Amino acid sequence: MTDCAAIARRRVSRHPGCEFDDLHQIAQIAAWRYPERVAGAAAKRDVLDYIRKQTHARNRHTIPHRALEWQERAEVDHAARLAVERALLALPDRWQTAIRLRYWHGHTLAEVGRLLGCGEPRAFQIVRDSLERMREVLR
Repeated sequence: MTDCAAIARRRVSRHPGCEFDDLHQIAQIAAWRYPERVAGAAAKRDVLDYIRKQTHARNRHTIPHRALEWQERAEVDHAARLAVERALLALPDRWQTAIRLRYWHGHTLAEVGRLLGCGEPRAFQIVRDSLERMREVLR
């Protein structure tokens, strides 16, 4: 007679997430259905088919959840971008320019100061004050 428990135990150790009792039962049914000479191979084949079906079903059902999660994340990101843009538009033009140069275009404070026609310390103050005002608008 086929050692169905050994077949199930080996498969459980190789496939985390599979239940021993389920695999053992499937192996026993396969061994009972087939003649003695093919019972072991049939039990292994049925257990592997069951694992493939379970894995396929698990993967098939997780894809929509991931897609929904990505969609929700994109909506949150979009809402955050709109809020930041709204807060940016509440600033004076010079401050908007400083924020865009610093964070959108990646310029250093020295470059921001040069482009705005002031020194680096003043560029730092403008960026700092702009961020404080934007925080107030976002609250």
